[in-house]
Amino acid sequence: MRDDFFKNLFLILLSAIILMLATPPFTYFFCAYFTLPIVLLIITKSNRPALYGFLYGFFYNSLSMYWITYVLSKYGNLPYFISFFLFLLLVAYLSLYQCIFFFLFKKYNHKFKPYINPVIYSFLWVILEVIRSKFLTGFPWMLIAYTQYNFPPVIQIVSKFGIYSLSFLIVFVNLSIYLLFTRERLKYLPTVFSLIIIVSLYLWGSKNIDSIKKEFQSRRKLNVLLVQGNIDQSQKWEKDLQKNILLKHLKMTRDNIDKETDLVVWSETAMPLIFGADKEITEFFRKESADIEVPIISGFVGYKWDDRGNPKLTNSAGIFYKGDLVDKYDKVHLVPFGEYVPLQKILFFVNKLVSAAGDFIAGDTIKTCNFRDVSYGVMICYESIFPEISKEFVNKGANVLVNITNDAWFGNSPAPYQHFSMSIFRAVENRKFLIRVANTGITGIISPWGEVQSKTSLYEDRIVKGVIYY
Repeated sequence: MRDDFFKNLFLILLSAIILMLATPPFTYFFCAYFTLPIVLLIITKSNRPALYGFLYGFFYNSLSMYWITYVLSKYGNLPYFISFFLFLLLVAYLSLYQCIFFFLFKKYNHKFKPYINPVIYSFLWVILEVIRSKFLTGFPWMLIAYTQYNFPPVIQIVSKFGIYSLSFLIVFVNLSIYLLFTRERLKYLPTVFSLIIIVSLYLWGSKNIDSIKKEFQSRRKLNVLLVQGNIDQSQKWEKDLQKNILLKHLKMTRDNIDKETDLVVWSETAMPLIFGADKEITEFFRKESADIEVPIISGFVGYKWDDRGNPKLTNSAGIFYKGDLVDKYDKVHLVPFGEYVPLQKILFFVNKLVSAAGDFIAGDTIKTCNFRDVSYGVMICYESIFPEISKEFVNKGANVLVNITNDAWFGNSPAPYQHFSMSIFRAVENRKFLIRVANTGITGIISPWGEVQSKTSLYEDRIVKGVIYY
């Protein structure tokens, strides 16, 4: 039994690595269709399905999210061993979903017709992903569907049925392949059906992309200028550097705008100030930007009054024109431990990652930022990983989606690539151009059919120019 366990452990690790190869920054999207069969074969012959399922999840989540330890240690000011312990807790929590999936598969798969199982258990996988995306504020980071970020024809399905439909398809193919290695009757039927679906989806998606391209070329256009300021996170909130940071963004803007430029976009908190409350630096920005006759979308720290009449900070985005704030949006989905610390009485020893004084408070509602005849849905930071937020922006009239973020927290890890890849799906789901500006990268323009039209690297001062349609 001991030899079997370690053999199985190795095979489960191999399965997790196969899925990791489909996860950004890797590009082998097809690996996602072959990650589950080995684990399924192991658990059907084992009396430890929950353990093996948990280990599969633990290996994959550890490989794909190891950067969390770095973030908590460097910016949460926690000792490394505590950061690592909290990372293990998160990974263990996420792995419970795989644990439940494989346990239920082992317990009930024999109760249904073999060729029906792929449908039933693909639905189960999706249900667990939905719970993970909602429970405890939700953490839908790198759902299995996101492995297809660089497979444009197939991801067109999310424009019709949403991100979970693609997760369903991937798991269905995995389960169909698993059946090929069993002795079940009609075991080839789901695999044949899978091939028909994938080929049909590829053909439909390719044709769909061509028609959407033609449709958008007849729409109104915007010439956009994206500014990747590349400000070191350790310097971002230094009082003595506030003016220099603003001047750098303003210089990069002035040096690159021309008479064709319709919109400039800076990153999340590119303006390292509490706008309106920090009187001196607010007036400095207004004066220095008064000559720029192009609207600028930028992140900044705002404030509003709580129910007790006390001022509270907001992570905000706004449209500025000639130095004046024209419209703004306050982030509604805050990052636990990033912008506030949940359960503070218990987790009193944990510092939030953002260095500005005080906890942030969520905005009241999702609203667009409007300038002239264009409405912008500005997702701040990891709001872009929640499909319902971008959908709400579009339902409220957004013509263009914008994602401003500061991924400097993540260092040179897979996280910025993973974060960027999820924005591709928001563009396709809503059939809108998506402009993404990150402080240290990745900045880019994503088309409504999921094509990355422009893209920067990490940790470089960069300007991206492009044309979008709305």
